[in-house]
Amino acid sequence: ALLGIAAATIAHEVLGGWAASRAALSWLRAHRWAAAVAAVLAVAAVLVFLRGAGAFAVASLEARWLIWREAAALFMADPLTGSGPGTFAWARLEVAPDYAVRVPVYHAHNALLQTAADGGLLLLGAVVLLGVRHAALLWRRREMIDTPTRVAAAVLVGFGVASMLDDFHQLNAMAAMAITLLAWAAA
Repeated sequence: ALLGIAAATIAHEVLGGWAASRAALSWLRAHRWAAAVAAVLAVAAVLVFLRGAGAFAVASLEARWLIWREAAALFMADPLTGSGPGTFAWARLEVAPDYAVRVPVYHAHNALLQTAADGGLLLLGAVVLLGVRHAALLWRRREMIDTPTRVAAAVLVGFGVASMLDDFHQLNAMAAMAITLLAWAAA
């Protein structure tokens, strides 16, 4: 989630011509003591978080790596069409190594790998083409983008980056939100 928030912030700034960053720097220069205290507190919070989440984060990434390998193996088994939409939970067991834990895993924890495993090159190509098309459209109109559209586009970028470590698309509300923001940002 933090990686997605960072990506959304960068996307917002790029689309906005870095205006928010310039305003923030101006405020920081005027309020140096407050900025210094906030920076120290932020660093302390990150260190506490990393200390507490370190082992969990490593275990989580190790488990995801195994799941990603299974998704890649499903894709390689049928690169053109994949294993079929919604089949990942059971199809992955056919390609899982013997040492893999046989716990229910309903998705690949990576949107692009999930798309490739489910729909092969046909679906992955369509999704990538759609993403590139929308990004190009926003980039060409970046000088005319209003704040709500810039925020919608930034949220989509953050959502996309966060979806590389997890996959929220099987949740109907999340999919509806992403589709709505995509339509709004492209309008």
